[in-house]
Amino acid sequence: MTVDRCPCCGRPAAVDLSNVPFALRIERMIHWVAARTDITPVMIKGPRRQVEIVRARWAVAWAARRAFGSSLSLLGRVLGHRDHATIFHGLRVAEGLRRDHPPFRELSDALLAAFTPSETKEQVQ
Repeated sequence: MTVDRCPCCGRPAAVDLSNVPFALRIERMIHWVAARTDITPVMIKGPRRQVEIVRARWAVAWAARRAFGSSLSLLGRVLGHRDHATIFHGLRVAEGLRRDHPPFRELSDALLAAFTPSETKEQVQ
């Protein structure tokens, strides 16, 4: 079995996060998405608005909100100092993408599964 590693830092993409602060957990999610796409963590947190980058950003926001209950302001800070209203909008867009865009749904489901503690996976679904 191979361990997925982040292309920019080489750390394992999924690890035990039980004692890690929420901001660092979200950072790990960003690296996890980067390891599975052609998008770097800097691009995910940056100002670019290309569709692929924005979808990666919203996948992280959606999964972090579901897995950790992260606040909109914390998500905004970690995802490039964005306003909470921007994050709220992105979460609504993510719900629509999950319904209408199978690749986005697959990415966000896999991301959520990688970062949800096994004892709470039943509650999330």
